[in-house]
Amino acid sequence: MDKEEIIRLMRENSGVLTSEYGVSRIGIFGSSVKGAMTAECDLDIVVEFNRSIGFKFIRLIKFLEELFGKKVDVVTKDGIENIRVKEVARNIKKDIIYVYKRRCGCHPGLYGIY
Repeated sequence: MDKEEIIRLMRENSGVLTSEYGVSRIGIFGSSVKGAMTAECDLDIVVEFNRSIGFKFIRLIKFLEELFGKKVDVVTKDGIENIRVKEVARNIKKDIIYVYKRRCGCHPGLYGIY
């Protein structure tokens, strides 16, 4: 699976990600962005939420693993900020490609690429 296919699947499922799981922004980083993803690699995903989702976070991971057919590692923006090795956090932030962002609360169906 290449970067373009990952982005396409995320865009196609943006409505579910937003309505069911409260995702306001989602992106990829790691081997998928660098073009080094193999069948054995997991998919690294960063998410931001428009509301607290509690245990739905676990269901979100399961949904994404089923969508992509592979293990996913999901981290929040706050999770990246809390990485102890700051160089690792900087490298992750530098590599992130955001697939979509919900533009505003008044137009929840409008998405952009960031």
